[in-house]
Amino acid sequence: MLQCWYGGFEMGSSMNKDLKKNQLSNIEWLGMQMRAKTANFEMCTQDTNLEPVTWEDRCGAYAMMDTQHAKALAALYVWGHKEKQAYEHLINYLANIMFSQAQLDGKGEPKSISLRDLSLLIARMVLEFALDEKLETNFTAKGRLYFAGIGEDRMSYDAYRMSWIKYEKDMQLAIYSARWEVETAIGKYRKNLKKFA
Repeated sequence: MLQCWYGGFEMGSSMNKDLKKNQLSNIEWLGMQMRAKTANFEMCTQDTNLEPVTWEDRCGAYAMMDTQHAKALAALYVWGHKEKQAYEHLINYLANIMFSQAQLDGKGEPKSISLRDLSLLIARMVLEFALDEKLETNFTAKGRLYFAGIGEDRMSYDAYRMSWIKYEKDMQLAIYSARWEVETAIGKYRKNLKKFA
């Protein structure tokens, strides 16, 4: 049975059922105790009197991730835009996907924006939409371009849709792959912690 202390009072078994129903996602678990926050006096431990998992223990989950892209994405999920190196790493990684693939496909420079600038702007948009899922419901396909900083004066939506959107999809696939790696690595790490607990 899990014992939770909150303000000095022991919570009953109904609280434990709620805890099991509302389990944390792997990303939420990783972020616990790793962000700056106000004091939280709630402490959960198992009946075995083992120490609760600390932020130092959670840092070990990063070591389970194979790629820098996954580590950078995990850092952004935990600390947000404060983690500037991770943000820049992912922007450059995603932009290089578009830039190099467009060159391999023999795409020329767009008329009013350089291919490098277009790649960076689309990469930022893809990353922002991956970090904040609410953006997807608030922007139309055309609005996504404006969000990225690409107005009609730089490129029409139709030109983007016909020639460049496939590279956006490649970047989205790269983010999904990194997200899968993050989730898988944290999940394995959490299972290993439970084995040794």
